[in-house]
Amino acid sequence: MIGFAGDLTTISTIVSKLRKNPTGVFTVKSQNDLNGIMVKPDGHVMVLESGGWFGSDAKYYAIGSGRVPAMVAMRCGKSAAEAVKIAMDFDPITGGKVQSVRLNKRSK
Repeated sequence: MIGFAGDLTTISTIVSKLRKNPTGVFTVKSQNDLNGIMVKPDGHVMVLESGGWFGSDAKYYAIGSGRVPAMVAMRCGKSAAEAVKIAMDFDPITGGKVQSVRLNKRSK
C-alpha cells in the first residue's frame, strides 16, 4: 500500500518505478515538496522524504502539509482519520474526503 502528498506528475513516475522495482530503492528527483509512505506486505514501513526512501519504526506517521497537526493529534490518542480531520482545521492546503483503511498483521 502506498500514499503520496505532492506533485501528481512526480507521483505517477514513482508509481511506475515501484511497479518495476517494488523494493523502493531509488532516488526521487522532484522540484516540489513530495512525501510518501509505503507499507510493504511484510508490514515494513518505508517513508519518502527529501528525495529518498528510509525505513520507519514509528508507531504512527503522517505525510503532506498537514503532517504536524496530524501527528500531534495521533500522539494525543486520535485515530488516523480523526487526525486528518484535525489537520484540515489547521492547514488550509489539507483537504478533501478522508478515507481510511485498517491493516491487519499477517500471521506467520
